[in-house]
This record gives sequence, C-alpha cells and structure tokens, in this order.
Amino acid sequence: MKVGVVLNPIAGGGWLKRHWPEVSASLRKHFGDFELRETQATGDAERLALVLAASGFELVIAAGGDGT
Repeated sequence: MKVGVVLNPIAGGGWLKRHWPEVSASLRKHFGDFELRETQATGDAERLALVLAASGFELVIAAGGDGT
C-alpha cells in the first residue's frame, strides 16, 4: 500500500516536528514505508493531500496537532 503523510511542522507549537523520529518510527511499524510532505503555507495541507491521492497513494495521513 502506498502511504503518504502530510506534516504541519508548526502545529501544536512544533511538538510533532520535535518528536518526529518517534512518531515516524511508530507510523512505519504500523504502515510500512511512507512518503512525507511538509506544509509551508496556508492551504498546503489540502493541496498536498490531493496531490498524493491523485498520484495513487491509497492512504494519506494528516499529521498536525491543531485540530488536523
């Protein structure tokens, strides 16, 4: 299964970005390899998720912390 992750690196005060090594290890354990995309501007999360889905990714995970 092709898995993509959209990460908002500043959500939750940057908590997820700081803990990314542990979080990504857990994701790999459950889903295998995945491709990571990081947001940089407003609207990026939706755009990146749509691009991943249109590119054949069967699962797209939104990772943030501010209501993602």
